[in-house]
Amino acid sequence: MRSEVAMNDGLAKIGGVMALGLVAVLAQGCKQKAAPVVAQPVVRTAPRAAPSPSDFPPDDADVPDTNVTASRPRRRKVVAPPVTPPPVVDTGAADEAQQRRDAALLKQQESASQRQQQELNGVVQQSLKLQQEQQAEPRIQSAPEQPLSPPAQPGQEEQRIQDAPGPAQTAPAPTQPQGPPQG
Repeated sequence: MRSEVAMNDGLAKIGGVMALGLVAVLAQGCKQKAAPVVAQPVVRTAPRAAPSPSDFPPDDADVPDTNVTASRPRRRKVVAPPVTPPPVVDTGAADEAQQRRDAALLKQQESASQRQQQELNGVVQQSLKLQQEQQAEPRIQSAPEQPLSPPAQPGQEEQRIQDAPGPAQTAPAPTQPQGPPQG
């Protein structure tokens, strides 16, 4: 019994984890791509602090190191892209072009709407025709109910349905209750 409960709990946890994973995958697919971030140069307003004294002994400045393995990273200057003024647009020509695009789009939408309406009308006509054909077909009328087997006579048992073919099985005779064993 405990193993069944533990298995059910485990399956419920696995199902929950799978559902959360599916939600996370779908959420990742629905995210919009982030716009690239333009790096702004850092401007310090306060002067740098003087270096603090160290507890370590000073380095030997007399011995030049010929095996230089690390160097300070170089700072790159970030140059902002040049700002270009928006081009001068003739508003009258732009309005006229927009009106032409709107008119063409309206015609497309109207023709699509008409096609959809015609398709819908065809489906409705087929449905009505099918319904009329079904109503024109003759219906089966209900027959008066008759018993499947003749009624049993008093004192006679009804025949029972058998599982296997063979001689008819009779019902076991009722047994009389026995008293407590005497001993």
